[in-house]
Amino acid sequence: MECSPVRQLVVIGGRPEWRSIELPPLQPKFLRVRTLFSGVSQGTELLAFELNASPNLPPHPLGYQVAGEVIELGSEVAGGFQVGDHVACYGAPYVSHSQVVDVPYLLAARIPDAMPLPHAAFCGLGAIALHAFRVARLSLGEVAVVIGLGMLGNLIAQFGRIAGCRVVATDLAQSRAEIARSVGIEVAPSWDSLVDRVKDFSMGNGADAVFLAVNRCSEELLRRATELLRLRGRLVIVGTADAQLPREALFAREAELIVSRAGGPGRYDSNYEAACVDYPYGYVRWTEGRNVAEYVRLAAEGALQVTPLLTDLVPVREFAKMYESLSSVPEAHLGVVFDWREGTF
Repeated sequence: MECSPVRQLVVIGGRPEWRSIELPPLQPKFLRVRTLFSGVSQGTELLAFELNASPNLPPHPLGYQVAGEVIELGSEVAGGFQVGDHVACYGAPYVSHSQVVDVPYLLAARIPDAMPLPHAAFCGLGAIALHAFRVARLSLGEVAVVIGLGMLGNLIAQFGRIAGCRVVATDLAQSRAEIARSVGIEVAPSWDSLVDRVKDFSMGNGADAVFLAVNRCSEELLRRATELLRLRGRLVIVGTADAQLPREALFAREAELIVSRAGGPGRYDSNYEAACVDYPYGYVRWTEGRNVAEYVRLAAEGALQVTPLLTDLVPVREFAKMYESLSSVPEAHLGVVFDWREGTF
C-alpha cells in the first residue's frame, strides 16, 4: 500500500521538528499502522532533547507508543490481525510519533471497540508500569509505597490496588496528588505522614516494596526510601536514579535493589521483537507484548482508571508548544496524547 512519504517528529539540535520519511517495504512479520493517537513519555522525551542537543547529531525520533489502525499486513503475520483493526503498539525504534509505523506483530495488541483510543496510546507506559509491579513480586495484602505520581507512578499504584496490595503514595506536586486521590490512591501529604502510614499498614515492620518512579533521584531520597522497607524488602527503581547508593540503609535491611527495565522480557531482544520469535508462554508468562495486551484489557474493562490521567489531548501540529510547556511547567501535565487524525497536522 502506498503511503510514503510520512511525517515523523524528531529531535534536531535539541529541538522538536517535523521530518518526512520514506517507508521501507513492509517486513513479513510486521503490521503497517496508521497512527490515530500517540502518547508522550515526558521523562524519556525531555531527556532526548538534552542528549541530542548537538546539531551535528542525526535526527532522533521521539515517542514509543501509539494507538492506530492496521492498514497493511505482512505476509507472515500471526495472531489473527486484520486490516482495519484498531491496535495499541509499543517499542522504539519501530514505534514513534509518526503518521505511519511499521511494528512487529508481537508488539501490538487489539483495542476493544469500547475503549477510548487515546487511552490505548499510553500502552507503553502501561507495560513499563506493569513490568515494574511484577518484578517487585508483591502479593495480596502486602504493603507497597510509590514515590512519584507521574504517569508511571500512578499506574503502578493502581496496579497495586487491583492486585490487592495496601498502597500509599506521595508526590511533591499537589496537582498530581489530587489526580491520584481521584482514582482511589491513598496519598500521604508529607514524608512524616507517609512513614506513619507505612507503620500502620505493616504493624511497624516496614513496606514490602518501595517504587521510586521519579526522573531524578538524590542519594538522600534513595536513603529515605530504603528506610521505609521491612527487613529483606525490595526497592524498585523505575525512573532515573544516578545517585550513590545508601549502602548502610540497604545493608541494615538486607534489602533487594531492583532496576526495572522497560516493558518486560523481550525488550531489546531482536529475536523477540524484529524476528517475532515469541518466548514460550509456560516459561515466560509476561513478555513485553503480553504486558501491553494486559494494560489494554485492564483499561478497557475499567479496572484501571485512565480518564483522569489524560490531562492533554492536543492536535499534533501543536507539538512545539506542548513540549515547551512540558519543559517549563512539567507538573501542569500528566498524561499527554497527540491527535493525528485528519486535520490535526
